[in-house]
Amino acid sequence: MKRIFIPTLFLCLLSLPDAKGQDTLVDKQPQNRAALLEEFTGVNCGYCPAGHVLTNQLLEEHGGRLFVFNLHAPNSDLVIPPNGTADMRTEYGDALASNAGVNTLPLGTVNRHSFNGSLSLGREQWASAIGQVLEMPAYLNVGARATLDWESRELSVEVQLYYTGEASVEENHIHVALVQNNIQGYQKNGYQNPEQSLGGSLYLHQHIFRDFLTGQWGDAVPAGEAGTFLSRTYSKTLPGQIRNVDLDLTELQVIVFVSEDRNEIINACEALIQHENGPGHVFGLSKGTQPQDVFTCDNSVRVAFEFENRNPEGTASAVESVEFLYKSRNREHTFTWQPDSAFGFRQTAKVVSDEFPLYLNGVPDTVEVTVAAVNGEAYDFEAQKPLRIPAIKYFGYTSADSVVVDFRQDAYGSESSWVFQTEEGETVAEGGPYKDIAISQAPKQHLHAVPVSLGCYRLIARDSRGDGINNGFGEGSFAISDPDGNILVEHDGVFTDSAVVMLRRSDVGNERADRSGLRLQIVPNPSAGPCRLEVEGWEGTDIRLEIFNAQGKLVAVKQESTGSGTLSIPLPAEELQAGTYLVKLSGPRQNGVAKWVVINRN
Repeated sequence: MKRIFIPTLFLCLLSLPDAKGQDTLVDKQPQNRAALLEEFTGVNCGYCPAGHVLTNQLLEEHGGRLFVFNLHAPNSDLVIPPNGTADMRTEYGDALASNAGVNTLPLGTVNRHSFNGSLSLGREQWASAIGQVLEMPAYLNVGARATLDWESRELSVEVQLYYTGEASVEENHIHVALVQNNIQGYQKNGYQNPEQSLGGSLYLHQHIFRDFLTGQWGDAVPAGEAGTFLSRTYSKTLPGQIRNVDLDLTELQVIVFVSEDRNEIINACEALIQHENGPGHVFGLSKGTQPQDVFTCDNSVRVAFEFENRNPEGTASAVESVEFLYKSRNREHTFTWQPDSAFGFRQTAKVVSDEFPLYLNGVPDTVEVTVAAVNGEAYDFEAQKPLRIPAIKYFGYTSADSVVVDFRQDAYGSESSWVFQTEEGETVAEGGPYKDIAISQAPKQHLHAVPVSLGCYRLIARDSRGDGINNGFGEGSFAISDPDGNILVEHDGVFTDSAVVMLRRSDVGNERADRSGLRLQIVPNPSAGPCRLEVEGWEGTDIRLEIFNAQGKLVAVKQESTGSGTLSIPLPAEELQAGTYLVKLSGPRQNGVAKWVVINRN
């Protein structure tokens, strides 16, 4: 298992005692401004996921000097969610959008500073604007901390200002914003942001603005001269929901910023939350992905995610090990992760799991990740919500000594290419980039005959733009077929920068497995619901069960250890379409096949 630590840059919670013994949360040395990006976005905005990708990149680049919250505003068809999905609009959204002059999405403001006469900026301008703001001096610094009582749901935020220079206005405005992460909801074109896509139109929304503790335009305080110190405390009892979205206490952030009147933000910070009367440990799981680097001709995959320690120092025991539980379709898997060094408050680690099997081949699955134990003790936090990560594995088998790569480009062939490699990464064949064509001519087929020896191969499709080959510019796809045209494994072309399918050539074809004295019977057969493969005369301890459809495509696989003699193995009739299937059972000394018919379920 890989462990990568991502250091958190300077945070705004310093908590140093002053001469009077009072905790000082604010730095008294002159600083440049921190940057605040207010991103206006919407669930029906097709370009907004690209904005989210950029925001995540900017956050990683600037660490603790950039803060972000997303506003689903202004109220229009671009932000109104489909019925029954998460509604992330708030009462302040329209006023903030109007103040910024937002007339399309996505747009953003950076410190509500006017750039060339405009507050609202297109996403191509965000990086430059943030860079400029970070070079601007700030005449005041801000520090803050927050306390959240789980029993009363009361959030209390202490804010301190220290003026290192002379203010140019008579008063400043303190703003305390409540932000929530990891909200599951609908998002158009969510697949363009694989870190937040949950498959289909389901999406994991981040940095969502929920409420102000200080009202629409903040709490006005008198501006001070250099050396002035000011402290304020704000409290709010948090509701269980805002609109139809649960306010998950484990997923909250508090962002504090100080402005001149409604605009021109001078400085900002995050008030780190200390949890009281809650679980012994509070963690955050986010940015789940499936790395495309498991080059095995079976159903094994890995998943990766960011794991954050949200326990302030002194409020929970040190994290020495964490056991994660993975649940997918009919499968469970656990593994234990151990940090290489102290895993402190607000430290984030990228966790990459070991390999574990999915159940069906070429069928989208969802892996749910939860914390099962901490430091060897069960983690029984009932309110824990799983991180859902889309996962899928494509693989096939053949006994032929050659195959055909069928690559179908979209209109932008100059962005597309593929490579066919051995298990060791040696290139056997490759193709592309191709010529661009009109959308009306797409997809365009390219066929390439490729010789194969015994062993495992991978076909990697790539798109240099990062939006796959089936993204509205022609329904591109790619597949591997046998010389007779039977599809062995295929992919629908929906991916970002790359996608992989696997193929194994073996001596024994699917249709010629030796029964070796076994008696196989599927009960009932035909099947419309639960059924089992009954096996008599099995010799050995390890089995591999494979299910092929009528076209010879492998659709499901199962591996497990078992005893000798009589076996009873459940089959996934409910997961398959009606049709005829070949069930193959194999082991070190025996092989067997059985014909299986799945019928429609009424």
